[in-house]
Amino acid sequence: SNLAGSTGNKKYFKITAPSNTAKISFKISGGTGNCNMYVKRGALPSTTSYNYAFNTSTNNEGFTLYKQPAGEWYIMLYAAGNYNGATLSADYTTALTLANNVPLANLGGTLNGEIFYKITVTSGRPRLTIKTYGGSGNCNMYVRRVYLPSTWAYDGAAITANNTETVVLNSPVAGDYYVLLKGASAYSGLTLKAYY
Repeated sequence: SNLAGSTGNKKYFKITAPSNTAKISFKISGGTGNCNMYVKRGALPSTTSYNYAFNTSTNNEGFTLYKQPAGEWYIMLYAAGNYNGATLSADYTTALTLANNVPLANLGGTLNGEIFYKITVTSGRPRLTIKTYGGSGNCNMYVRRVYLPSTWAYDGAAITANNTETVVLNSPVAGDYYVLLKGASAYSGLTLKAYY
């Protein structure tokens, strides 16, 4: 926070996202003046060599990457004009791996807590079934292909007053499916199982 630079100044930052990263976000905000952001995987970016660039006339720039987000990411802040008081943030969300027909037991979470899982579905499967059961409390489930689900963006959801939830997706397209377990209250002792 409180980043500043005079015209032409360059500042470099790096974030390493692990292999189970499901999304990564980069954002610069606040302050005055004009700072542009350049992002590149695996090497320092420049104003002519980058994967992503944001060149607005303010300090409010950013994006979220969902496809292939893991790895080393380098960020360059370039002062298109004098700027000060800017804040840079970069963060990622990981997803734990779900194996086909292998239950994960004794899961727990807090009220409004979010935990993500990923299962990779092979081609030609008639359906994908994802279930939670057992334990105490209340956990809801949201499922989405390719992208992380949320309470408002999903391909399937199960919202009951307990931990017994089931989502069935018929004729699923092969690929990665993400599961969000979100605590409608604190919960414990839950089992999660996905199979196709």
